[in-house]
Amino acid sequence: IAMAYAAAHPDHVARLVLSDSVPPAWKLMVHLLPQVFPDIEAQDAADAKRLGNTDAGAQQGLINHFRMIFYNPAKRDAYLAHALAPGHDLGFTPKVGDAMSRSTAAIDLTAALPKFRFPTLVLTGRYDMNVAPLTAWNMYKAIPGAKFVVFEESSHLPAYEEPAKYIQTLNHFFD
Repeated sequence: IAMAYAAAHPDHVARLVLSDSVPPAWKLMVHLLPQVFPDIEAQDAADAKRLGNTDAGAQQGLINHFRMIFYNPAKRDAYLAHALAPGHDLGFTPKVGDAMSRSTAAIDLTAALPKFRFPTLVLTGRYDMNVAPLTAWNMYKAIPGAKFVVFEESSHLPAYEEPAKYIQTLNHFFD
């Protein structure tokens, strides 16, 4: 969304942070979860078959997805324990997911990236199998003057897995 806004309204953007961002076009997505987590992917397929296209099925699919997007298993377990505590909801429903998929399928902002003339920071977790670091690298290379930072002890959520370094990186960028 931030990338699309920046492309549509560059005069309203002072700085841009792309943190474990999807690529400028879905067709460019490098998604490694099936190759790295075949066991969890198989469990997810079995759960989807058993639960169908229901809210419960969507919630279980999201739980399975979160099981794959952390570098640190202890942080993953703490995150899930909090997210699944009574009174919390992961907030995902099939209808919303389907609508998002349909609305973003044809978007391609690749040609817009070289036109970005504002400071841009591209962040990625070294072990992000959800949106592989190659995605961040390609965006960094396409945006003139962009800065690129890799979080060495993170997967898809460096703000959660390396919060001190993440805050320091953002503070430095915004100074």
